[in-house]
Amino acid sequence: MIPKFVLGVCLAVLMVLTGVSTYLYIGTRQSKLAAAPLKPTAAQPTPRGFQLPGTLFVAQNGALYSLSSGRYRQLTPEAG
Repeated sequence: MIPKFVLGVCLAVLMVLTGVSTYLYIGTRQSKLAAAPLKPTAAQPTPRGFQLPGTLFVAQNGALYSLSSGRYRQLTPEAG
């Protein structure tokens, strides 16, 4: 039989190695490109896009935008 202390140490080492290797593997799978999102007013939805009744309000970088009738409109400046 393996003493409980040795088994505990082996399992702790195995958990640390598994965690570190998983972290490193997932880190290699991420994209290196980091593009800032466009303002909603820069790209309009397609004319045949899904139309919602009413108005949808969106916040980005401190600015408020509204989406109604398939068009985005900026309501407040980016400073808020």
